[in-house]
Amino acid sequence: MKKDYFRKLKFSVLLYFLLFTAIIIGSLWFFQIFFLENYYQDQKIKSLKSFGRKLCSEEIRSSEFTADAAQCNESGIRVFIASGFSIRDISRDIDIDENSPEFDFVKQALDKYSNGVELDIIPDDNKTANAFFFCSKSEKDENTKIILICSKEKINEAITVFNCYMSCRRGCVFACVLLSRKALEAYRRNVRPGKKMGAGRFVRQL
Repeated sequence: MKKDYFRKLKFSVLLYFLLFTAIIIGSLWFFQIFFLENYYQDQKIKSLKSFGRKLCSEEIRSSEFTADAAQCNESGIRVFIASGFSIRDISRDIDIDENSPEFDFVKQALDKYSNGVELDIIPDDNKTANAFFFCSKSEKDENTKIILICSKEKINEAITVFNCYMSCRRGCVFACVLLSRKALEAYRRNVRPGKKMGAGRFVRQL
């Protein structure tokens, strides 16, 4: 009777442990598939606006502006300055022209800003989001506009890396479950002979 009780108890503990593990893996998968892309995209747009406001309030040639622009570049956000007819890529410290791949993005951002749009998407040929931009005048120089652009490709790259990380975590959780079960079985194999020896019922075969 006591033996059956402990057997049922062990089975219940193992069942609850497997159920808990399945819930964790399922939750990670659900978050990764349905919420991760929109959540990361929203956070990137908030960062875009936050960095843009901060850069617009700083002197362009100041060390604070340079440090914040470098931080934007590390976050996958390109910073441009439009003054008169010239557009400068702060991330690479060069002027860009019509032959530069970023020129169309910056021009679309400036056109949207001239229509009163400060934060929006830059669509591709299929009218889907190709990049996100923030554009506003510098508070220190009204003739200078600061443009921040984050391409959808950069966002997708970051999401892909995070998806790999989440997949590895799910694999680690599953591996821990298997190893725990193997360890429990090994423990049982080693404990039973020890109990028999302690009870004087273990016979060594010569």
